[in-house]
Formats: sequence, C-alpha cells, structure tokens
Amino acid sequence: SVLSVPQPEFHAPLLSYLFSSSPNWPQPRLIVVYGSVARGTADEGSDIDLLHVVPGSRDLRSRERYDALGEDVVIETGLESGPKRILSREWFTEDEFEQGLDAGSPFLRNVLDEAIALFDPDDLLGEYRRTYRRE
Repeated sequence: SVLSVPQPEFHAPLLSYLFSSSPNWPQPRLIVVYGSVARGTADEGSDIDLLHVVPGSRDLRSRERYDALGEDVVIETGLESGPKRILSREWFTEDEFEQGLDAGSPFLRNVLDEAIALFDPDDLLGEYRRTYRRE
C-alpha cells in the first residue's frame, strides 16, 4: 500500500496518481513503486519509478498506446507545499513481465526485490516473488 512507502512525503503524489488514472488506461493487475522511493533513499529531486503489469499479451496495435503511457508525467499533489513530482512509468503485459523474469532480466529482478505494491488485488507481486525468488 502507499503507506508502506518509507518516506511520507511521497504518499500524497502516489495517492494523487492512483486516483487520477485515466479510463483510457488498460486495467492493471499490479502497480508497484520501485527504486529510491521504495528503498527510502529518495531526495527532493528524485523521480517516482512505477511499474504496471496489465493482463494479456501486447499486440502491434497497442504498442503505440503503451509507448505513450510510458512517458514521464508530472503530478500535482494538490498541497500548498511540496514540489511537483515526476513519475517515470513502465508498462508490461503479464506475458512480457514473466518472459523477462524467466530470461533473468536484471532490471525486472531488481524491481521484484525492492517493489512496494500500490495496487495488487490478486497478490500478483507475492506470486511473482514466490515463483522467481533469487537463489
């Protein structure tokens, strides 16, 4: 949950992002924060790294939509104080995420190690961690 993020100054921008999701977005099965925000080492200039896992497999027609969704966004917290935050977003289908983990992707293994789930109604993060646990 958002409250599991160690630095409370990141709670408002994360909540704002989660509640501002567009109906044009694919319905995610999992949204995690990773990187310095998840580790509790972020500073004022740090961006917020998010990874989304959506159902199914990506086809060529949806590639442009995912590329556009992957662009960084600036989030307003709605609070008088505090900086605007840049969110860097990665989007994977379940197939892509699992194939990357099967292939030993250092990026995805690192995400799996440090991720904090923000949206995970089916405990997909726990399932991935049990399946792809580092030896």
